[in-house]
Amino acid sequence: VYATSDFQEQLGPLLLLICGSAPGGAAGVWGRSLCINASLHEGAMFDYIFRAKTLGWAVVVANPNVNDICGKSITGSESPHRHLRTLWTSYLDTAKASKIL
Repeated sequence: VYATSDFQEQLGPLLLLICGSAPGGAAGVWGRSLCINASLHEGAMFDYIFRAKTLGWAVVVANPNVNDICGKSITGSESPHRHLRTLWTSYLDTAKASKIL
């Protein structure tokens, strides 16, 4: 998970971005083939992140396709669904954001 430093304290909107499914779905990427066949502008989430930050929104980029680090399982991220549920219950549910988009 990647996030702006103040995402839990931010009172305005919070933008939650979720990548596409594996293979090709990585944090910050809508789809690998879009990056390769079109451009990073179309295939990556940079534009959305920059626009949200310009508007003063908090941003969280989920990475549900990664469930281990160096072969060691990440508790709560055993599957993409479990990753998102853990992210929601552990961090987003308690965020002070006015709304989560």
